[in-house]
Amino acid sequence: MSKLVSKLLDTVRDSMRLKRYSSSTIESYTNWILRFILYHNKRHPREMGKAEISAFLSYLAKEKRVAGSTQNQALQAILYLYKQVLQIEIGNIDFARNQGQTLPHDSNPPRSAEYPRSNAR
Repeated sequence: MSKLVSKLLDTVRDSMRLKRYSSSTIESYTNWILRFILYHNKRHPREMGKAEISAFLSYLAKEKRVAGSTQNQALQAILYLYKQVLQIEIGNIDFARNQGQTLPHDSNPPRSAEYPRSNAR
């Protein structure tokens, strides 16, 4: 692993520790970020954007046939990298799910306070 990639992953770890993420989440996110970087031949994420994120997520679905929850975990790790570490807003990303569908993803979902409350008890 190059020094640049190693330093970037250390920065991700430090950021997540400051936000009190669990050690297992930190490990999972850094592994997904590393896989994303390696998939794109060690290009720095600053040089990549929506197209590369979409390509990686589609690869996971079509070639690796990962479950939707696994694909979502990879997406959340990559979005964390861009938003929290690189401070780059990505916006909506279209990518294929393992059923062969292409679904839009809103990287700015509504906050829990914006969801209507259920009357069920």
